Amino acid sequence: LGIGFAEVLTWARRLREMEFAVHREAFYAADADGSNSIDLQELKVLCSSLGCTLTSDTVDAMIEVAKQRGDWRTKEDGSLDCDGFVHFMQVLHETSGFVGSELEEIKETFVKFDSDNSGDIDVVELCEIIHYLGRQATMAETMALVSKLDQTDDKKRTLDMTGFLHFMRLHRETELQLYKSTF
Repeated sequence: LGIGFAEVLTWARRLREMEFAVHREAFYAADADGSNSIDLQELKVLCSSLGCTLTSDTVDAMIEVAKQRGDWRTKEDGSLDCDGFVHFMQVLHETSGFVGSELEEIKETFVKFDSDNSGDIDVVELCEIIHYLGRQATMAETMALVSKLDQTDDKKRTLDMTGFLHFMRLHRETELQLYKSTF
């Protein structure tokens, strides 16, 4: 009664097409002048509107990742076309906007606190990780952030590596909002 390989491929293609359509829609909404391109500043603003505040250095590092993959296309003026933006968004989704040593530190921390090697960490371990990384969060704050993530197993409240990256991005964005409202 399972689905066949061809059906899985069809489903995967359609899912990818839907993701690309969402990215294209965001791109064209950000392309206010209708030039079919956005510059790097517009890219940062667009990412911020999608819930991901990135520094210029982070954007540059993500661009380098996309270039190494051969997925980066820019126009002569350095602006980004829609296809290049879609590839950038793939890198953003895979890394949650973390790059280089910061990404490695987050992954190593996940492995360190996944004491049973299950590939998942629970809310208690998340609180321990946050404190280990020198940040502050109560159990209630941690649970509130976890409940916002799609990757959460509602019964166990656990996250895999991808969910953990998204959690760390959500935690960072929450901290940034606090800083912005304070200053």
